[in-house]
Amino acid sequence: MSRQNISKKYKTFCSRIACLLAASLMATHALSQDLSGWSDKTVCRLAISQQDDPQYLQEAKNRGLNCGGEVNQTQATSTSNSSSSQAAINHTPVSLGPSCNAPEYTVGPEPVSSDSVHRYYKFKWQDDPKICITVYEKNRVDDWQVSKIDELLNFAKNRLGLKIPVNAIVLDQKNSSRKTLRQADFDFCNTKVLTDSEDRDEQVENCVRTSDEWGNRSASAGVNQFDLPNGGDLFIGTDLFEMIDNNAVVFRIIMHEFFHIHQNSLKFYFEDKEQFGVPIFWTDNVEELWDNPKKEYIFANWIEEGWANFGGTALAAPFNTSYGSGELLAEELDECRNVINVAASKGDKFSLRDYEYQGGLYESSENPNNGIAREYAAQYSCGSWAAVYLWSLDERNFQKIMVDFWTGLAESENSSPGFGWVNSFESNFGMSLETFYKDFDAFMKQSRRSQISILKSDEEIIDAVLKL
Repeated sequence: MSRQNISKKYKTFCSRIACLLAASLMATHALSQDLSGWSDKTVCRLAISQQDDPQYLQEAKNRGLNCGGEVNQTQATSTSNSSSSQAAINHTPVSLGPSCNAPEYTVGPEPVSSDSVHRYYKFKWQDDPKICITVYEKNRVDDWQVSKIDELLNFAKNRLGLKIPVNAIVLDQKNSSRKTLRQADFDFCNTKVLTDSEDRDEQVENCVRTSDEWGNRSASAGVNQFDLPNGGDLFIGTDLFEMIDNNAVVFRIIMHEFFHIHQNSLKFYFEDKEQFGVPIFWTDNVEELWDNPKKEYIFANWIEEGWANFGGTALAAPFNTSYGSGELLAEELDECRNVINVAASKGDKFSLRDYEYQGGLYESSENPNNGIAREYAAQYSCGSWAAVYLWSLDERNFQKIMVDFWTGLAESENSSPGFGWVNSFESNFGMSLETFYKDFDAFMKQSRRSQISILKSDEEIIDAVLKL
């Protein structure tokens, strides 16, 4: 899930609707497996054939099986792969302490120029933004998990590009010491408080004290107007791998989080200037922006979360070609249909428009249609299917969903403050937003058979081409 786009200046880790709630909606079938009743033959077959999933190898080891000598060979291969993966991590530093997460800026830089809408900045990391992974209490984190996170993030970087540095925190939030967890909070907050005030240390400590409790934090990522000088942040708890017993879904969630950094960095980036522009309204009127998002907001939540879901799927599919992206998108269709059908059964008329910024209103007892809270997370599932629908209209729309909509966003916001995302949508997809809402809402009333017929095959999703 994305961190709050419209944020208080000194914030903690994301605490909106959990990404793992969305993950559970995406993968209700992915329950942890009890292997105790499986035959030795089956365990050996899976330990040998599915080396990317360590649970089978571990079960074979627990039973003292060598599976015809193949388990030892698998272990050696795994160790070799782990060593080569660790070597690959050199290009995205893995720090065993806090140094990797040190801020580039402790005081916000001065703008190089400005106009009536934006202040423009050139940051010292722009020529070579890096992905930095900091692992806390590394003895509690499996090497293969760190290696896989590194591979996923760099694969996404190569597919989508990267405009800002990424500070990724990886830890076992269930079992790490309180001291370690506090250090992780401090390192995070230390990159977020940008001020030359004498009480900066106190502000950092206040950020630490008000951080969310550890133990159930969700995967999260993003960047906003206040902490842009230090790049984006991403948090992955290793419990993600344990809670969801389907690595393909885990990969998708990590790609979803990377997509949040992608979309939320490009909303600031001016391609022609090669500078980052921060809308003056977003920094000088933050309380008004926070309290009244209808007046002026960044982009629709169904685009932010829904397209991150779709983008996560599209990125994970070629990373792991046995991923089954079509199946997961089909599950999302069912989730979206369920929200719509349950709402209709209670006299509530659904529209994707409801999830521009006011989804929480419709998911509460203050729902203006009938006073009954809707089922959760339509901005994820229905937003994802909005992307599926757009792609079905024109093959070129895949490129626009993944890249072009975002690269034109800053310029559109400069020319039409508060409506940049609307203009970018309409110019990219060749229709008014009103027409799109009307057509998509009508599409979502069709039969499931008709709807699923527009879904691309796994092979088409894997082979989809992106141009940077």
